[in-house]
Amino acid sequence: MSRKKENWVWIGIEIPPWRLGNQTYTKCKYEDLPHVDESEYKEIVDLEKLADFLHVIKNDHPLKTSPTSCFFEIDRNSGLFYSDQQGCVVWVLDLDGTVITSNGDYVAKTLPEFLARIAMENSIWYKLLPDRLLKTMEKSASYNKLIPSSWLLTGMTAEEQLYLDTLKSRSEIYLIIENEIKDYKLTDKHIILYFKNGQRTQFQRQLLPQIIQLNVPEHNQKILNLLL
Repeated sequence: MSRKKENWVWIGIEIPPWRLGNQTYTKCKYEDLPHVDESEYKEIVDLEKLADFLHVIKNDHPLKTSPTSCFFEIDRNSGLFYSDQQGCVVWVLDLDGTVITSNGDYVAKTLPEFLARIAMENSIWYKLLPDRLLKTMEKSASYNKLIPSSWLLTGMTAEEQLYLDTLKSRSEIYLIIENEIKDYKLTDKHIILYFKNGQRTQFQRQLLPQIIQLNVPEHNQKILNLLL
């Protein structure tokens, strides 16, 4: 299959406020993803090695602490190895070593890249939770078995902070905070914003209330309020 015809995206969890969505997962442009260090997983090049690795790591490892309760279930015949608990997304290791979804989206060029990004985003998601929610989760028996409070309350590592900062700088939401809106256009499902610096962004209309809650400049805030 020609690479030009492949749909390269990342099916990711929300990382508010820089990655927002109105569903469990959000499709992101693959080319906008921050770099991720694959060194911990570089030897995991097939499902046999993945199974061995999962057997060794503890339950509080970021790979096993999915905010959306994804889980590893390896089927060597089909290549399936990672699934959402409700089956809305299933990830498969393709014959050429790339990771794809059951819908045909290409999400990672290698298995180590996929594992590294899943672990990174899982860890960041929990560390971004407000203290109030953390305290509630600490009392939850199901979460307490998987995620020790000491891990939840650990600050961002330098690598995680760099990943988050890069995600922020490439986020379309960041444009609304850093640039002045010149004009806008409404469609049935989307809002398109045009900025004075020539850039533009588009987001789902359902996300507008979440965006308005951010630290948006006054001029942009007035425009967004008109669109509610």
